[in-house]
Amino acid sequence: MSQPKYGIVVTTINRGQFLAAYLENLGTYGHLSDTRLYVAADRKTPADCRRASEEARCRGLDVVFLGIDEQLTFLRDFPLLDAVVPWNSDNRRNVGFVMALRDGVETVISIDDDNLPVEGHDFVGGHSVVGREVAATAFEAKSGWYNLFEALDYAPCVPIWPRGFPYRVRRATDVPGEAGRAIVHVNAGLWLGDPDVDAITRLANHPSVQALKLHRGLLGPRTYSPINTQNTAIHRDAMAAYYYVLMGEPIFGSRLNRFGDIWSGYFVQKCCKSLGYAVAFGDPAVAQVRNEHDLFSDLREEYWGIVLSEHLSQWLVDVRLVGATYESCYGCLADELLAFIRRLDHPSVNHEVVAYFEKVNRSMHAWLETIERMRA
Repeated sequence: MSQPKYGIVVTTINRGQFLAAYLENLGTYGHLSDTRLYVAADRKTPADCRRASEEARCRGLDVVFLGIDEQLTFLRDFPLLDAVVPWNSDNRRNVGFVMALRDGVETVISIDDDNLPVEGHDFVGGHSVVGREVAATAFEAKSGWYNLFEALDYAPCVPIWPRGFPYRVRRATDVPGEAGRAIVHVNAGLWLGDPDVDAITRLANHPSVQALKLHRGLLGPRTYSPINTQNTAIHRDAMAAYYYVLMGEPIFGSRLNRFGDIWSGYFVQKCCKSLGYAVAFGDPAVAQVRNEHDLFSDLREEYWGIVLSEHLSQWLVDVRLVGATYESCYGCLADELLAFIRRLDHPSVNHEVVAYFEKVNRSMHAWLETIERMRA
C-alpha cells in the first residue's frame, strides 16, 4: 500500500470491534487509500483483536497490528522510549505514534476504542483541517479556559464541563465568538452520546450529547480547553510535543490516573500557541459507546489529577516558553514544569508528587530524543 497521509492510532485491550466501523467510514468517504490505522496492543489484549485486524485488512483497511513481539522489535531502535512506556497502560499508544511518524504520516489521529465514527460525518475529512489555514469562529475566554460544551447540544440542561476543565474557573459564562483565521496544528473532534466528563459529573448528571451546535471553532491564542486522546488530530511537527504523559504513580496513598491524555493535551496546546499555530475543535463528531467503568474507581483515580490540574492549568496560561520549534518549546516546557512543581508550596504537593514530576520530566526528554532519533 502507498504511504499514508493520515495515521489513526489506538491502544486497546478489547477484541477490535471498532475496526469495522472505521473500515466502513473510511470506505464511504474515500480514505482507504490515504489512511493507515495502528493498533497498539497490550499484554491484556485478546488474540481476537489480531484476528479482527487481519480480517479488516483483507477487506481493504490498511491496518498495522502491533502485538507484544512487534512492539519489542520496533522498540529496539528506540530504547529510551521502551524504558518509559509501561505495559498495561494507555501509554502504549506512544509506540503507535512513533511508528506513524516513522511511516511519514502528515497527521496523527488519536482515538479510543470505544469512540466510533458517526454516520454523516467524514471522520478523516473532519480532521483534514490540520495543517491548513482555517476561517472559523474564534473564542477568547477571560479566564483562559473555554468550555467545549458550549459547542454541544446536550441534556440535562445544566452547566457541564469536560474532564480536565479546572474547577476554579467552572462558571456558567457566555464567551462571545468573533471571526478568526489561523493555521491549525491541533483539531479536537467532539463527541455524541456519552461525552468526556469526569466521574464527579457522570455520577451527578450523566449527560448525553445529541448534536454539535458548532461545526468548527478556534481557541484564541490565550485560551485553552481540555483535549483528550479520544478523537484528536495532531500535525506531524506538533507530535514532538504530544507524548502521552505517564500515569499510574502512587500519590498520598492513592494512585494518579486518567489524566495522561488531559495533560498531554495541555502541553501540546501551549507549544502550538507559542509557535503561532491554532487549536480547532468541533467536527468530526464520534459516538462514545463507553466501555464498562466502575465510576467510584474512576473518581478515586481522578482525584489527584483534578487537584493538581488546578495548579497546572494556571501555570499553563502564565508560563512563557522559549523556542522556535516544537522540540525546543517542549523541552523548555518540561523543565519549566518541573521547576514550577519543585517551588510550589501547597499541601497537595509532597515528595511523591515531586518525584512523579521528575519522572515525567525524564520521560518527556526521552520522548524528544526518540523523535529526534526517528527523524534522523
